[in-house]
Amino acid sequence: MNTMTMPAASKLDLEKFRLRRFVDRLIDMGEVEVHDEPVPLTSLGTMIERTEKAVLFRNAGPEKLEIVAKTGASRKRLIAAFDTTEEKIYDEYFKRLANPKPFVEIPSADAPVHAVQISGKDVDLTKLPFYPHHAYDGSCYISSATDYVIDPATGRRNVGCRRLSLRNRYETGTNVTAPSDLKRIYTAAVARGERLPITFTLGTHPIDFFAATMRHPGDELALIATMRGEAVPVVKSLTNDILVPADAEMTLEGYLDERGYVEPEGPFGEYMGYYGSIHMDPVFHCTAITMRRDMLHHTLQHGSAFVLDQTDSQNISAIRVEAEAMRVLRVAGRDPVAAYSRHTSGGSNTLRVSIRQKSFGEARLAIAALFGGIARLKHVFVFDEDIDIRNDLQVEWALGTRFQADKDLMILEGIPGMSMDPSLQGRRTGAKSGFDCTKPFGRNGEIPLTRSAAKVFSGPARFQTVEQALGASPMFYADLVESLGSDDGREVACKLDELRQSGRLGRDHQGNRSGRGTAGAFIQRRAPIYDKSQEGHYNLISALHKTVRGSDPDAALYYLCRMLDGGEDRLFIARRLVRMAVAMASGSWQRLTALASSTPSQPSSIASAASEAVPTPASSNTGMDAREQISSILCGLRIPRPVPMGAPRGITATAPASASAAPSGPPLRRAFL
Repeated sequence: MNTMTMPAASKLDLEKFRLRRFVDRLIDMGEVEVHDEPVPLTSLGTMIERTEKAVLFRNAGPEKLEIVAKTGASRKRLIAAFDTTEEKIYDEYFKRLANPKPFVEIPSADAPVHAVQISGKDVDLTKLPFYPHHAYDGSCYISSATDYVIDPATGRRNVGCRRLSLRNRYETGTNVTAPSDLKRIYTAAVARGERLPITFTLGTHPIDFFAATMRHPGDELALIATMRGEAVPVVKSLTNDILVPADAEMTLEGYLDERGYVEPEGPFGEYMGYYGSIHMDPVFHCTAITMRRDMLHHTLQHGSAFVLDQTDSQNISAIRVEAEAMRVLRVAGRDPVAAYSRHTSGGSNTLRVSIRQKSFGEARLAIAALFGGIARLKHVFVFDEDIDIRNDLQVEWALGTRFQADKDLMILEGIPGMSMDPSLQGRRTGAKSGFDCTKPFGRNGEIPLTRSAAKVFSGPARFQTVEQALGASPMFYADLVESLGSDDGREVACKLDELRQSGRLGRDHQGNRSGRGTAGAFIQRRAPIYDKSQEGHYNLISALHKTVRGSDPDAALYYLCRMLDGGEDRLFIARRLVRMAVAMASGSWQRLTALASSTPSQPSSIASAASEAVPTPASSNTGMDAREQISSILCGLRIPRPVPMGAPRGITATAPASASAAPSGPPLRRAFL
């Protein structure tokens, strides 16, 4: 059972979810435009549409009524209603859905909404603030009614949202044309020739109206409590058995007559920014009116041409659809980042989502899941997580750079559409479209689809010179400028050009720059031309031998770098270094290879180790080990060792335990590019 026992009612705060208290909070937030001057009812529509804020009229119409409008016409105000933040709104939504709350029936004498009771011939609907909302509305309306009925077939309570058009003192028209649970329940009652008891509440907390727009398989009165996050006090209507929130501002009790759809209703400015057509609807007969003593009337802002982002219905629908989209994608196994429903399509027809792609085709699977889970959707756009889907500029950029209609557009035809969609032109079915605006999965290296953005420079200089900064291998020029603490990047560009002209700067295909660092200090500004096919080839290798033998590491490094810059064969250089190592005393080559392995970016270590060699004969085994080790380090090659003399056929000698495997990364040469 959803109903709690009567004693629990004493613990309820009957003012916590009152509309007036929420309005007071919005005033403190600076979200309300207050009008104390007299305002005719015919001016309300224009004055409400002219501002982005909620509007409070304290002297409206000849009755000098208090009327508040647009309490739910912005995300900020709706998020305040849920007492959460933009970042946590979906988590709060799902948390409340996962923790159902009951409703508590209280006596009529304790219900604030029953403080004033009017019934029978004293009922006069013309005293209520019905007014024309739009220029071509067919009547004056109250747009904020929430309907409560009981389904005779199941006994469940159904809650929805309706507009009421004034007909006379006792009757209104009501829109029961669009597909809904109320339409199904009323149609069944008409088929039985029965009236359908119904009670409308006017002036409720935005959460109540939010819950009323949801489709829920269970008792929808309990859904209001669930969305509030705590038990809701309810009271039985005076003239029927329908329970309604006891903390509402007003109720209209009565019935929809058994004649069915007999009276014309409309046109009315609908949530999509168009006028709905005139159609036949049932008549509501009012049997009783109840209200608080300090009644605060409430009106909603519906579709208003080009200010759809400032309307209640669009904002309420948008947050609900976004939350449902996140739920559908999670259930479908997708990884959603965010969802955003645009007001421009009524807050429900067009949806943007961003996802984290983990495999090929996830965007299309997300589109299919959303169309299957949310029937009202008409267009779905799927983006990568790097796109801010609330930023129209980023969305349009992604649409222009990541979308190709011939392969990224999904079209589903023959799908039932919304009856108020004017593009259907009276048809019952239409088409839905899905736009895959994501990057091609797994092709980030082939197609650069990252967004360019300005660098935010901050912090003190980390390096004193460009050469020092290059040692940190910056990927981007802006990183280099920031690391030097430069106020003018042009000076850095000039220094880089100087290094480039001197042969002391390289850049790979990914944009990485690398300098010679400490080694570059020993390189001349302009290296002489090196002709590896002529005399220069032999002269330089001879000079390298002599400088190593002469214990001159600086000169040895110079000639080694000259050969590397000239494109000398690395295997040739390795063979020559092996010959130098052979001339070392036993054990010296181990230091050479260890230094080369630990500091491959500093070839001076190799030259220094070689220059310290003692020119004494070494064994053939020492030479063979040195040859294998240095070749592996410099060239990424493993040189097969010959089978020792006398070894059994088919058996290959193994390397000594001290020998390391060939490196898997790039060869040493890349450190000098």
